[in-house]
Amino acid sequence: MQKVKETIKNRSNNDVNHDFIHLNLYDQGCGVVSMTELGLSDREQEVVREVQGADVDVQRFLLTNGHKLLPIVNEPTLVDCWLDPIAGVVYDKDKKEVHFSATGYQGSYFMRNGVYLHRLVAEQVLLRANEKRYWQVIGNSKAYEAHHRRPELKKFPHGNNGFNVKLLDIALHKDYSAIVRKIERAVKDGKKINLVKPIFYFMM
Repeated sequence: MQKVKETIKNRSNNDVNHDFIHLNLYDQGCGVVSMTELGLSDREQEVVREVQGADVDVQRFLLTNGHKLLPIVNEPTLVDCWLDPIAGVVYDKDKKEVHFSATGYQGSYFMRNGVYLHRLVAEQVLLRANEKRYWQVIGNSKAYEAHHRRPELKKFPHGNNGFNVKLLDIALHKDYSAIVRKIERAVKDGKKINLVKPIFYFMM
């Protein structure tokens, strides 16, 4: 962990998810597969690790303060609301749950008044974990996208918890998406892979 702190201060923790990628292959379902088995290049593997690896600052914050409700700030549609960053749940001022409606392809995202739950969680947690980087994101929000590290969980409200969502530079996210599409095409063309079905638990 000390090595991570010294060398990857604001980047993803490349010491996690060493050789595996979480995939959502719509014809086979979700699962985990080895990057070595997929034959990814060194650069492609680095992209995957950068995208799928845990954000060190966010992890540290959630592990020490994730049990606390966070007042939601800088979001005019959710004034006086609170966020449970571990459960990915929003509460109003009376501590009643604020429901987000399932939307998008196969109900894969949750939205309320134009606000996506996964983006909200990622931004609110980042504000507490690394305020400087938060303002960089807010100042150029179109250059960043919120990513679900385990895509099989995004159809469930708890899949939008702070451990599973991560803000990424849009160019990096596109590179990652291109790699996933490449894998999907290969599988569709007959490539055999050992897709290990995931266990549905909160991600850390």
